[in-house]
Amino acid sequence: VPVKVGIGAQIFNTILYAGVGSIISAFIPCVVAYMVERFDYKFSKFIYVLVITTMVLPIVGAYPSEIQLLNNLGLYNSIWGNWVQRSHFISIYFLVYHSSFKMISKEFSEAAYIDGASEFSVLFKINFALVRNVYLSIVLIKFIEAWNDYQIPLLYMPSYPTLAYGIWYLSNSFINGLSNVPMRMTGCIIMVVPILCLFIFLKDKIMGNVSMGGLKE
Repeated sequence: VPVKVGIGAQIFNTILYAGVGSIISAFIPCVVAYMVERFDYKFSKFIYVLVITTMVLPIVGAYPSEIQLLNNLGLYNSIWGNWVQRSHFISIYFLVYHSSFKMISKEFSEAAYIDGASEFSVLFKINFALVRNVYLSIVLIKFIEAWNDYQIPLLYMPSYPTLAYGIWYLSNSFINGLSNVPMRMTGCIIMVVPILCLFIFLKDKIMGNVSMGGLKE
């Protein structure tokens, strides 16, 4: 049944979708990349090759099967179900993290092991602290990407429209009072201004910390 969703609810849904989702989608590749780089096992090499292979091979026509799978698992049309979708490590940022961890000397971890530190302490207090700038930069990039995305909310969680979803609906609306150019331009400005301000204040961190090779000093 169609329902009216105000701009306040759309902003709240956008914060949950873009804010929390960007943190999850940046954290999972970080942990997996650390495990692959630090532990020299055959399975680690398999994961590394799997990421590259998955990124090279095009996946066509996956949306219907994903929707059916999510519907069977009870994850369709929910924000937390979208968070589960984002909990994967198949992305270019896995390689960025892998390169960043590779640049960190293992002597830091070995010294911590001698002092009795656990694996979690070595990961979060030493290695994660050293790649914190890379992590924050990737969170910002994923946040901007999710902020401007209307396709995923349209397909996977239509009952929780975001601002981008609302602007898409506005641009395709024929309702009197919404179909004119000024109203559509107003909606675009609402979308652009927060991201523009975010990029102006944090552009040096975004452009300076992340590259294809890893961390820039």
